[in-house]
Amino acid sequence: MNEEQFQDLLKKYSQGQCSEEEKALLESWYNDHTRRDNSVVLPTERQVEAGWEKVLDLSGLARRRRVISIRRWSAAAAVLLLVAGGGYWYVRSRSSVVAVPAAVAGTEIGAGGDRATLTLSDGKTIALTGAANGLLAIQGQIQVTKTANGQLVYQALGTTPGPASGVSMNSVTTPRGGQYHLVLADGSKVLLNAASSIQYPVAFTGKDRRVVVTGEAYFEVAPDKSKPFHVEAGGQGIDVLGTSFDVNVYTDEPDQRTTLLTGSVKISSGGRQVVLIPGQQARVNAGISVDDKADLDDVMAWAHGDFVFTNEDITSIMRKIARWYDVDISYPQGSPGPMQFDGIVSRSKNISAVLQIMESTGKVHFKIEKRRIMVIPKP
Repeated sequence: MNEEQFQDLLKKYSQGQCSEEEKALLESWYNDHTRRDNSVVLPTERQVEAGWEKVLDLSGLARRRRVISIRRWSAAAAVLLLVAGGGYWYVRSRSSVVAVPAAVAGTEIGAGGDRATLTLSDGKTIALTGAANGLLAIQGQIQVTKTANGQLVYQALGTTPGPASGVSMNSVTTPRGGQYHLVLADGSKVLLNAASSIQYPVAFTGKDRRVVVTGEAYFEVAPDKSKPFHVEAGGQGIDVLGTSFDVNVYTDEPDQRTTLLTGSVKISSGGRQVVLIPGQQARVNAGISVDDKADLDDVMAWAHGDFVFTNEDITSIMRKIARWYDVDISYPQGSPGPMQFDGIVSRSKNISAVLQIMESTGKVHFKIEKRRIMVIPKP
């Protein structure tokens, strides 16, 4: 099988469209490209990306979407080889593709999942993880339901909520190792990352729509020019009409980041304001700076269910790992110094999948004791 056939079949495989004969062909290709040590000879990243360029040119997709799809295609290759190869990971580095043996022993730590707590206006709390699907509560003229696909949805009870004498507030909080989807009463969609929260009114009955966020959240805001959408996050304000964006205000990160995918948002902080266009990222620290070419794939990897590391420092990676796997990180030898990594792995995998990608570079070793990860640089 040549490279073009490989790329076409891999695309069909990732979409679940392979016939039994095509699956057999892929397995045959895998066997033909497997060394004695069970590592796999893959087409180069350049060859894979070139194949994707042809597919996307035919589809007429924009360049921005093309970049995102290329990387997710590499992730699809990783999934295929994990299934076919019986325990080897696809690791993308700047110079080569290598195969890394999967963990076979030791204490494993599972990935996070859909875990969150809903707090109602009367202070009652509901653990969404264990709650049955269906109606959870009625808040005024709004019903709160948990859907079969794990979303929390707010909907009016047949009539449009009128002016309220007071604002009823709810909140959703995710622990470390949790994430959750919710649909607000106006139809806006929110995905909370681990160790995050959102506070919001049960119904948006005023002149605007206001929510408060900690941690990280991805928004798809329902358009409504008569009621601007406003997010308070880490001391900054974000004004929206109808758009999609990611806001990251974790307190252990060096700055607060708002990244715009579609539409337009205005960031206000410390008396200064900036307006973003799609593809830009605002960073708030002592002031506000704007990155005109934000890496949207890296920013949105968590919402797509992946870890994507592009020349990322180890301390930044370990903060993400700590939040998603609910572990503590320590550096027994002190600061590891500058150490960057590249790689893609699904957030659904156990922690060893991520750690082994970094260990395969020979730069670092990890030791796991219960829920504590020790980071030990190699000389």
